[in-house]
Amino acid sequence: MKILYWGASRSGKSMLAEERARELARGRQIGYIATYDGSYHDEEMRARVLLHRRRRGEEFVTIEESMEPSRVLEEGGIYLLDSFSMWIFNTLAREYEEVESMTKELFESSCDLLLVADDTGGGLIPDDAQSRLFAERNATMSALCARLCDEVVEVKLGMEFRLK
Repeated sequence: MKILYWGASRSGKSMLAEERARELARGRQIGYIATYDGSYHDEEMRARVLLHRRRRGEEFVTIEESMEPSRVLEEGGIYLLDSFSMWIFNTLAREYEEVESMTKELFESSCDLLLVADDTGGGLIPDDAQSRLFAERNATMSALCARLCDEVVEVKLGMEFRLK
């Protein structure tokens, strides 16, 4: 089962994805693939990471993998990749085709995978080139995930809206 949770920042995507992962786990330990690498040295981000860790509890085992998340996927496992958009940001220096190929690799394992992605296309067009590249690549790769996923859930105000 592959499921995409998609929505705006702070919409409740991670919390709902965590709940669904617990439902799907059926006694299996859940791998939480953390894509933030701590490079911002930002106190607010550090506090957010701690909040997420406390909320997840011991059912989740954190796997820090900011560049190649598909390499940690094992057959029959269950994983929550949070955040897909942060991973996209981490790969901006790579060529589009390589990131597209890496995204497709996430769907090759016969594991359960839940992905959390941010909707970055609902606002103004960014005025700098790197932000425009991120917004475009995140939207394109999220759309690819949506096509490849079994289920797609949009999250608004902490509520789920099933798109697929």
